[in-house]
Amino acid sequence: SYSFCTLLMGGLADVIATCKWALKVPHTPHAELREHLVDIESKDSYEEAFVDVIVDVPQHLRRVVSGGRCLRYRSLKTERFLKQLFVDIAAHSPEGVQLEPYDLSHAHIVLTADDDVVLVFHAKEFPKEYRHSTVAPVLPIGDPAMGGKHDPRIGSPHSVNDATSHLRNYVYVLSKNTVYLADPKHKDYPAALLPNNEFHTLDEWRLGTVIGDVNYLREYGVLACPRHAISWTSKLKHVIGTVQTKASCVSDDQLAAMDSFSQRVVTQLRDDTRCLAASLDELKHLFKVATEGDLHDLNSIRLPGVSADLKHSLISYGREVLREKEEVKRKADERHKAELVDRGVCHYHAEEFLEITSSQHGYSAFRALQVLEVVHPQYRSPENTRAFGNRSYSVSVAVSACRKVYYADSALEALTLHEETGVSIDDACHAVVTKKEEQTRLSIKKQQQEQIAARAKQAP
Repeated sequence: SYSFCTLLMGGLADVIATCKWALKVPHTPHAELREHLVDIESKDSYEEAFVDVIVDVPQHLRRVVSGGRCLRYRSLKTERFLKQLFVDIAAHSPEGVQLEPYDLSHAHIVLTADDDVVLVFHAKEFPKEYRHSTVAPVLPIGDPAMGGKHDPRIGSPHSVNDATSHLRNYVYVLSKNTVYLADPKHKDYPAALLPNNEFHTLDEWRLGTVIGDVNYLREYGVLACPRHAISWTSKLKHVIGTVQTKASCVSDDQLAAMDSFSQRVVTQLRDDTRCLAASLDELKHLFKVATEGDLHDLNSIRLPGVSADLKHSLISYGREVLREKEEVKRKADERHKAELVDRGVCHYHAEEFLEITSSQHGYSAFRALQVLEVVHPQYRSPENTRAFGNRSYSVSVAVSACRKVYYADSALEALTLHEETGVSIDDACHAVVTKKEEQTRLSIKKQQQEQIAARAKQAP
């Protein structure tokens, strides 16, 4: 809706207004840069932007790469400009960031509500306190649970306790050709952009629609990780929202400012305002089924405000997206099952619990293993067996507890507390999470004190 678009645009404006530092990029973006970054909604434009050969990133770097499959841009000009953005930030930032996997190595490409292109760079990415969940304890660097020798924190000098740990979000705005260093501690900084006060990560989704990611690794250069179809999705949603809000024809000036796809949809819709609402509802339904499944009824959908050619192109595009999504999901599901089997889970239990714990995004070996440990004691770690014994629980109870506390040990602790004290499972889970968060806070405080004491000993 218009109000949501206004909120998004206001968020970017507030980031710029409250920034700590800004750099006017000395290199002029070339004419095709925007096209290569966000205008990738059709098969032709997608193939024109990227070399369609997936770059095989080695295991030790997969934990630090942002996005899914890695591709290279066909345009050397695009690749050089993006690389230079990373280099310029590292060279000129007052924060002294480094082009290292634990520091500055990725950016998120965002299409804003007012059709600008923004790149959100996250520096200081893996501080010493990094962990997979806020309720998880801080593990020693190099711990097997954090990847062992591939722990992304290895070599990182950063800590959430540093006085400037919050100065880690750099926002490049294409229309201004300027990089801004966001200051989350500024009194006027929008709180909605900062969902986490420990790591101070600017949430790129609050600025618009994320089209993809860009990674820069010295040995591989610039790697693009496009999220195919999101650009098209954003444009369709934007068109529907615009037409709904106006409740009348889009003006000629507004129409002229839109991209060709949006112009085509709006032209179809504004010819007959009487069927506008019905057309929008049906377009929404078409969009939903074309990108989420249920293709069998697409051809029967009536679209009085949309031409047959446009409907056909939407359906064809939806099928293309679905085929790609289904193949990606199938391969990911196979990897999750193989991971469980490698951990000693029998095939039957692996399939059963992957299905039980599946989400709209597919299977998760992590989620399945947590529930398995609660339900079947034979899969418990030695530590959990010593602490909680061989008591088993029903699938429904285990799933309910794991949804609230994530980890098997926390779920077993909460269920034990429930049995011993009679408090509800919800209250027991809340108590365990509160306890874990306090333990984490004290652990971080202790580490900070030890670091201060160590520096004091080294001082002359």
